[in-house]
Amino acid sequence: MVSRILKKTPSTNKPMPIKLYRGIRRLHRRNCSLKKSAIAPSTVVLTRVGTNKAFKVLHKPKSPETRPETQARLPLPPLASPEKRTVCLDLDETLVHSVTGPPPKNFDFVVRPKVRGKVTTFYVVKRPGVDAFLERLAAQYEVVVFTAGLRDYATLVLDLLDRKRLVSHRLYRDSCKEMSGKFVKDLSRLGRDLRRVVIVDDNPNAYFLQPENAIPVHRFFYDPADRELARLLEFFEDEELRCCEDIRIAVKKFVGDDGLMSSDDDGDDDDELEEMSDAKSKPTVSTPCSVISVHRVRPFGPPVLEWGTNMVIVCSFFLLIINVIVCFRTGFHPFFLH
Repeated sequence: MVSRILKKTPSTNKPMPIKLYRGIRRLHRRNCSLKKSAIAPSTVVLTRVGTNKAFKVLHKPKSPETRPETQARLPLPPLASPEKRTVCLDLDETLVHSVTGPPPKNFDFVVRPKVRGKVTTFYVVKRPGVDAFLERLAAQYEVVVFTAGLRDYATLVLDLLDRKRLVSHRLYRDSCKEMSGKFVKDLSRLGRDLRRVVIVDDNPNAYFLQPENAIPVHRFFYDPADRELARLLEFFEDEELRCCEDIRIAVKKFVGDDGLMSSDDDGDDDDELEEMSDAKSKPTVSTPCSVISVHRVRPFGPPVLEWGTNMVIVCSFFLLIINVIVCFRTGFHPFFLH
């Protein structure tokens, strides 16, 4: 542009006026600013630097993975094979157990996520048989890890737990539905037929909205003799399950009357993770979202009588004692002592 303007000026021996140079520079800067505003913000703008052929990047586009609107991947992408069913697995206390305190004697790996601006160390213990469980499950089902843990924490754990990338999708706390301050996993938002979806979780409040799709498991801590995952494999690899059109019928038969475990101890170890890292939120039974346990415990002996009946019995026994005392003092013996 400068060369075109210089060609229009008469060729004289006098140097170019300084005002003309300044005007050319202002015009060039104004044209560049107009071009930048007219281009979409997601494109790369290149401008020439100086007289050489080097270019400078003025704007770098954001990748789709870092945009806030794409963090919660719901609904899930379509199934690659329509014959596959979906199994949603919880992470903490179901597949692994993590602790921030003193390291346990036997832990599998360590993650150090940045939570609330502070790097926190987690010692993670894998549940016995979790590697074989994921490998055999992924061969027949679409495996989705659905956790209420924070993304920064759960991503590091899953990267080390699932080295073979057997998990199809990962859903974190931002994919949960918050109800009464608790995080509930709504399976209807997955974009899958609920007749072909199963969720495995240790917390009954997590599947509060679809309890008929849930298989509860005992919470895992440090027990090396734990056999919960082997028990689950027997269900998922059963031949009758493949012939069942509605998987919820098979789940109900498998769970039976001992299905939902009591949630009285759901908040026992929450204080540590919630205060130290906020890595996972476990609901307690004091909220409207709490699930009443289906596990029916039959009391030993006869059923307990009502309060009114108990009072009648106590009063009758008390009057009988008074009657016996009065009879002995007056010399008259009660009829049952003759």
